[in-house]
Amino acid sequence: MPRGTAVGIVGIVLFVALIPLQNIEVAIGFLIGAILSGLTGFIGMNVAVRSNVRTAEAAKRGGADAVSLINTINSITSASCGPWSARRPC
Repeated sequence: MPRGTAVGIVGIVLFVALIPLQNIEVAIGFLIGAILSGLTGFIGMNVAVRSNVRTAEAAKRGGADAVSLINTINSITSASCGPWSARRPC
């Protein structure tokens, strides 16, 4: 069973279990949070993998190209998640 399927099944079981234990509002809040958390993780990993591939390709051309690209990627990533992190940087 793929990992995403297993996580989805556990999320649905917890959603259904929360309805009688708490109320429907709490269960819906859990479901929304779980979906957004999974989407955020997927997008973040996608960006990281694409950045690593681009950096590896730039390193083939030379170290200066790779360092320049790394600095660009880091500044974009920091700008996109920096305002959201209250305690620590990304």
